[in-house]
Formats: sequence, structure tokens, C-alpha cells
Amino acid sequence: MASVIRLFSALCSCLFISCAAPAQTCNCGSEFSFLRTYIEKNYPGYTDKTPEYKGINYKQFTTEYEAKADSEKNATYCMMFMKEWLKYFKDNHIQMASNPLMGDDSEILRDRIKNAEIVTVTPELIKEIKKSKGVEGVYYEYDSVYKVAVIKSPNSWRTYAAVVIESRNNNWKPGMVKFELKEKTDSSNVGNKWYIHYPCIFHMGNLGIYPNKMMSFSGFGLDGGIWKKEGLKESAAEQKTRNKRTSDRKSNQKKGWDFLEFNKPDPQCAYLRVSNFDGKVAEVIDSFVKTNDSVMSRTPYLVLDLRGNGGGSDRSYQSLLPYIYTQPIVTIGAGAYATRDNIDADKAVLATVEQTDIKRWIEREIAEMEGNYGRYTSITNDTLRMDSVKRYPEKIAILIDDKCASTTEQFLLAAQQSSKVILMGQPTDGTLDYSNKRRKKFPCLPYTLEYPITRSGRLPEHPIDNIGIKPNVLLKDDTDWVKEAAKYLEGKK
Repeated sequence: MASVIRLFSALCSCLFISCAAPAQTCNCGSEFSFLRTYIEKNYPGYTDKTPEYKGINYKQFTTEYEAKADSEKNATYCMMFMKEWLKYFKDNHIQMASNPLMGDDSEILRDRIKNAEIVTVTPELIKEIKKSKGVEGVYYEYDSVYKVAVIKSPNSWRTYAAVVIESRNNNWKPGMVKFELKEKTDSSNVGNKWYIHYPCIFHMGNLGIYPNKMMSFSGFGLDGGIWKKEGLKESAAEQKTRNKRTSDRKSNQKKGWDFLEFNKPDPQCAYLRVSNFDGKVAEVIDSFVKTNDSVMSRTPYLVLDLRGNGGGSDRSYQSLLPYIYTQPIVTIGAGAYATRDNIDADKAVLATVEQTDIKRWIEREIAEMEGNYGRYTSITNDTLRMDSVKRYPEKIAILIDDKCASTTEQFLLAAQQSSKVILMGQPTDGTLDYSNKRRKKFPCLPYTLEYPITRSGRLPEHPIDNIGIKPNVLLKDDTDWVKEAAKYLEGKK
């Protein structure tokens, strides 16, 4: 494993383009070996999913990746390479992310800037791409922070590179690559307009990596008009949509609660949207629900919109439970897989936790794991009993889609035990069997592995992963789900 990777180094060479990047050495083969060994030792799903899972042989699959690891010389692509390997486990709780900048990490930021890929785009090339009716062209961001040239710059991970031409962010200089797009034959039709979807590696403002983004190209712009293509005129409808999205984005950033919405579409039905269960916003959700309680508690029907809610913390949905409660709610527990690394990861979380109840829970988990390596901690089921059942709402339709995952699915398992609740929409993501994520930094690369350490007591009889939770009433994409739910609740359908 002699080859090295160059952080954000260039792998391109084509007409009108010159590439250069200084080297910072890490060995992709060594980093992959660390990842493989760590997962095999500490991931609770490893024994469940080997030697074969979903028709794929683990040893053969891994051997093929080991053979390729040494040849990857770019840090971003090494990360993408390892993420591809992790897909074997089909567990969205296993993730990789750029190490965050904490406080005054100016040295780390300078290092990222120094090692960024540089692509020189000539005036001749800019003139050529402005003629393109496809995704190539010159774009500016909705708030004019960046102006980029999207050019063809193919390698195994991308087809196009968005090269900075101008920037009001001092971290970003002309020639740096802001995002990378991979050509694929995936498109959709929305409102009689075709959108082409591109897997995207997005380089954030602090030069961290957002590797799983999708960007859609509509002819006049990328990412819903956040990146507008220069020289093309939008229709009045497109301009109105983009302006509203821009206005809402800026407004919601100021408010800090764009994931919440409440209104009353008609006298008989209230609407509540909660699209985030992050533990950091638990008190915000509590306050928002309390503010609107007087209306919800006097209205016969409620549409609870959880679409797009990828989960977070069970603490965040506690204020919703009184509305769905009709009988004791049983939550099946999970056991933590006891290893030295998982104990250390638990201790790292413990050092940051302020809530007394969570501290005690982690302390008990650590104590039980100590000296019991290779086993699971005991599984305890919880039963929630409330003193009374709310008269209103009488019926609740919960809207779900394939972006609902993790904690949101845990809430849905509770909601399914209520005689008030009906699930409407489309099947959820299916990411719940292995949970309680912990973190481990890579030895050399500036990335962190996030992985679960607990296994649900539902297994193996009642899995959720890669299956999801199915709605009672299936809704089609081209219908207004809120209106459909209100009609259903009010007996008009």
C-alpha cells in the first residue's frame, strides 16, 4: 500500500483546463483497512449481515474494494470510495462526514484551502459553455455569493465540475471546485417540465464535504433555482417560485424554525408540520405545540405532516404523544453491543451531555458493557401510560414518505398503537433496527465515521430496515396530500 492520496487533488486534464494541487499524504488503503476492521469489531449489524446479505457475499465484495483502495489518490474520492463500500450493510445510520470546524480552527481551514483542487478555466472555455443548452454554463447562487462555471471535467466520480469564477466568501478563490456532478439517466416531470437529477459532491463554505446531495437541472438553473444559469430567462412562474424559495429560506434562517408549520385549513381540521426531530430543537417543538394546543385540542381532526423528517432524538416528539395516545404505548428496547471502542465512544458522548436522565442512561449502558465484550446489554421494554385520553383531535392522519427515518419511524411505531391514528402517504425509509449513533475519527483523513451501537429487540422477527413502515392509505405523488388527508378524516372520500 505504497500510494498516497492528495487532499482535494486534481484528476483532470483537458482542453482549456489546467489543474494543480499540493500534496498532503494519507494512504487510502490504510484508511480503508481501518474502516473495515472498525466496522467488523463494533457494528452490531455485522454478524447479522455476514457472510452474505441481500444476495451479496461480504468477503468477495470487500476483497474487490481492497484491491482498488491503494489506487485512489484523492481524499474526497477516497471518502466516496469508502461510502460505496459501506453500502453493503444497507444501513443509513452508518455515515461519513467531514470533521467539523470547532471554534477557531483557522489552521484546519487554511490547510483545506491550501490543498483544494484548482482548475483554471480560460475565457475561451467560458465563451463555449455559454452556448450550451445543457447543464454546462455559467451560474450564480441565489444570494450572489458565488459565480461558477460548470464544465465537463470527467473522472470516475464526476462528469462536470463547477469551478468558482467569483466569490464573496474569502475562503473561496477563483479556480476552486464548488461542486461536482455525475451524469446519470434519472429525470422526472413536474408541472410539465423535465428535471434531470445529478448525484452531487458539494464543497461547503468551510470546504467541508456534503457527499450525498442531489442537484436537479431544469434548463434555467440547478437545485430548484438556487443556482441560476446566466443568459437564460425564466418564465414568470419559475421566477415566482425561485423568489419565494429565496425569500422563505432567508426568512426561515432568521426565525430558526422553518421545520414547523401550523394552520387550520377548515373549521374541522388543523394542520401541523414537523419536519425535524433533532434533539437540539426539542424545546422549540415543545413550545410550538404548546402555543397551538388550544386550537388542536378543540378541533376534531388533525393532519400531522412528518414528510421529510429524517429523525433525531426521541426527546423531540414527546410533546406530540398526548395527542395520539389512546392506550398504553409499548416501546421495544435495544441492546448495546459491548466492545472497548463502543465504550470509549459512549464516554465521549457522555462528556458532552447535559441532561441528567440521558447521562444516567449512558452511564448504566457503559457499566453493563464493561467486562461483557462481544455481548449485548440487557433489553428493557418501556410502557407509557397517561392519566387521560384527549377528546380532540378525534382522528389524526399522519403523512409519511420515504424521507421519514430513524426517530421518526420510532414515533410511528408508537402512533400505530393508537386507535386515533391512520398513516397516509408512502412507505418510510427503513432505518431503525440499529441505532444510537456514535463517532470515530479516521487516523489520517479529515473525516469522521458515524455508526450505530445498539440492536433492536424487534430483531430478527420484526425488521424495519430496508422495508420501512407502510401507510394504511397510499397516496400518489401527483395529488395534494394535505387535502386528501383532510377529506379522508372528514369522511368526504
